Amino acid sequence: MIVTARKSLGAWSRLTREKQIEIEIAIKELIEDYDLVQYPQSIHHTAQALGVELRAYSALDEEHRSLAREASDDAFNITTPDMTTAVIAFEDGMGSMYERLRFSGGHELGHIVLGHAEDYPDREPEADYFSGYFLAPHPLVLCAPRGVSVADRFGISASCAGFAVDQAHDRRLEGGPWLPHERWLLEHTVWKGGGLIGRP
Repeated sequence: MIVTARKSLGAWSRLTREKQIEIEIAIKELIEDYDLVQYPQSIHHTAQALGVELRAYSALDEEHRSLAREASDDAFNITTPDMTTAVIAFEDGMGSMYERLRFSGGHELGHIVLGHAEDYPDREPEADYFSGYFLAPHPLVLCAPRGVSVADRFGISASCAGFAVDQAHDRRLEGGPWLPHERWLLEHTVWKGGGLIGRP
């Protein structure tokens, strides 16, 4: 079994733009293949669509809860080597923040969707980039109504929103027309709600 835990936000910056686009396309294909077009994205619905079990730390017995907290203070995944079975465990105890749970859940989904092996060198930055783009894609950030909080609109933390805005502005500086996956997102996403836990 492969066990992975979320690392620090921002490591994505060392990824090449080509790798970022590859991840963006994988996200667009995920959204299209599983009809996950509602924003803000739901980690719960995405995991359900992929057959990934979400397990709260609070649902574990005391011994396993202690082991889970040793593995990660927010989330980790356990997958079989062939990636056919996966579980994402997440900390839902006192002090757990909704936005952090969403990013951590997206990060762990990134490991699963991207098929990361434990020894894959860029697994953490790729999973961070996956989560950030999945929750707040650049085209949707750039086309958000003026004056609207990116954090509130996408259900992400202020720091994650800051990264999303910076990345979206970097994309704007690239210039050129929307890439096919970006155009698809703009044409097919709808705003109906989502969330990992606690919100409809």
